[in-house]
Amino acid sequence: MKKLKKYILFLGLFWWTFSSFSQGTIDVEEFKKALESNLDLDQLKKNPVLDMERSDSLFESINKGGDSLFEPKFYHLLGKLNAEKGNFAVSIEYFNTAEEYRKETNLRDFFVHNLLDRGNVYYKNGDFEAAEKDYQTALSLATTLNDEASRAIAFNNLGLLELHRKNFDLASGLFNDALSIRKKLNDPFLVAHSLTYLAMLHFHQEQFESAISYYLQAKDVYSTLQKDKRDQRFQIQITKLNNELGFCFYRQNKPEKAILYADSAVLFSEQIESNYDRASLLYQAAKVIFYAKETQKALEIAYKINGLAAEYHFKDILQKNYDLMADCFEAQKNYEKAIEYARKSHQMKDQIVNDRMAKKLADERLSFQVMTNRKLLKMAEKENELKSIELKAQERISMLMGIIALIAFLTVGSLFYSNRQKMKVNQKLLETNKLIETQNEEIKKQQEQLSQANLKLQKKFTEIEEMDDEKSHLLSIVAHDLRTPLNSILGLCDLLEMEEADSGEVNPDRKRYIELIKESGGRMLNMINTLLNARKIESQQLDIKTEEVDVNLILEKIISEHRPWSKRKSINIINELKTPPPVLADKFLFQQVLENLVTNAIKYSPINSSVKVVSEVNDRFLAIKVIDNGPGISRDDQQRLFTKYQRLSAQPTGGEDSIGIGLSLVKKLIELMDGSVSCTSELGLGSTFQINIPLAT
Repeated sequence: MKKLKKYILFLGLFWWTFSSFSQGTIDVEEFKKALESNLDLDQLKKNPVLDMERSDSLFESINKGGDSLFEPKFYHLLGKLNAEKGNFAVSIEYFNTAEEYRKETNLRDFFVHNLLDRGNVYYKNGDFEAAEKDYQTALSLATTLNDEASRAIAFNNLGLLELHRKNFDLASGLFNDALSIRKKLNDPFLVAHSLTYLAMLHFHQEQFESAISYYLQAKDVYSTLQKDKRDQRFQIQITKLNNELGFCFYRQNKPEKAILYADSAVLFSEQIESNYDRASLLYQAAKVIFYAKETQKALEIAYKINGLAAEYHFKDILQKNYDLMADCFEAQKNYEKAIEYARKSHQMKDQIVNDRMAKKLADERLSFQVMTNRKLLKMAEKENELKSIELKAQERISMLMGIIALIAFLTVGSLFYSNRQKMKVNQKLLETNKLIETQNEEIKKQQEQLSQANLKLQKKFTEIEEMDDEKSHLLSIVAHDLRTPLNSILGLCDLLEMEEADSGEVNPDRKRYIELIKESGGRMLNMINTLLNARKIESQQLDIKTEEVDVNLILEKIISEHRPWSKRKSINIINELKTPPPVLADKFLFQQVLENLVTNAIKYSPINSSVKVVSEVNDRFLAIKVIDNGPGISRDDQQRLFTKYQRLSAQPTGGEDSIGIGLSLVKKLIELMDGSVSCTSELGLGSTFQINIPLAT
């Protein structure tokens, strides 16, 4: 069921990626034609990043017609080209530059489209608040300009945001507003587009009959409009709708109809020229067929997708297809093949993560370059203004000096004696000026020396930061590389346990060895997750998703997983939580916090002892205490207890290992969830670790 929900989300995002990004855009063909005679557009598409000096020279050479919107249009084009390449940060900078011209010119519909395009980039980059702000501003401008087509686009995009937030009533109202406008504009293609949005909304509400009705209406419109069967735009839309209909019929428990539409999608996809679209649509069809229990047929399509995705290096499709093949083989009880393709999926997922990290770094460098160029341009403009002011001042001074010279020439006779005295004074002033100039030169030299020293110091700081980033990046890569084979080992252990259970013969030694491998692997996987979470916190990439959490359920799971370890040390873990109220926390991170405290208690407790977990409600928080009978913690150790990479004087009683960041990570994670952690301990009397976590109500 989780995979089913994930697929539903994938369908929604696929719709948006394919259709929403094609909305909110201006017809730039005429603008491109104006550029082609002066600019290599293919080269610009390959590298759509220009410094400001090159942009200025292009504006002077190309914009001979004096188009007042030429510059913002050009920056808008650069923003779109960078968005197509996935350089979202750079794309937003160019859209921002285009938006700045709105303050200097009259309201034009161009700026509505620029806002919609920038909002789409924010949406794809996960910044939904910024996307909503741009869509609302675009809607307001479009209303002022009476631009009905753009108003419909803004309503649709705002509807997508509300659908993402599961505000179905708001989304329905916005989608219907867009549909009403497009019917008035008498644009059948966009009417069909709005119908698919309403179908997607009803699908998410599990109103499958309504969803099917809307999808069929949209398909009829596209089929009527498709005069040429080779028209790729309609071919892709109809293929997608067949897949959507197949999935709806599957959810209605009508597998025969689901397979019928999925087969139709496979047939239509063969005529699609875009290799990526063909592979993606084939994957959707194979998914529907798999859910309809036609496993072998789904596998045959999956093998075809493998060849296409591997040939053109579509890693995202290849990774999802490996998952699908693993599910198919698992359904056929071919567990060896299922594990093989599950491992391939994990490996491909790691490659995709690494590629995204590299892409993100490159994107940040490009963004920094663009922002730097913008700052330099503003500095140059300011410098030109200052020079202009200085030049005017010099002209005034020159004119004034001429007048003074004329007056002095007319009065030279009467002021001869006075002038001789002034000459003496002037001589002293000259000497004073020379002295000042000498002092100024010395000050200038000192300033240059200070500037050079600052540059060297800044360079050292940059080198240290780069080394720290490289260290953290390397640690993250190593952790990722370790996690894939470790998951495979744990999966093989599960298979061994299943085989032994199926055989009916229990080998105590073998069972104990498997439990030891799983226990060691579990601890190692926990250490890897700790390292990865520490890295995410340092890079501010950790996503906190709070929800109501059953503390007792999580604690029982932790106790069950660590029971073999505690039994070997004859340590009794006592759960005295009884029935605590639910708390508001990130379920995965809260489990990691509680597991870290319990494992520490087991690690440092002596043989034949106990570990107790108790709780009490304090105001708006639930206090959870983990109490052990270990050697205790000295006061010096307590002062640095929650600092990263600290080794305490106490040693684990079973010779276990420690990476030294567990408690520091506990402190950071619990604080990210608006909680706190503390420790009370005395040497020889054990330790008590307490976490305070907000209650759900």
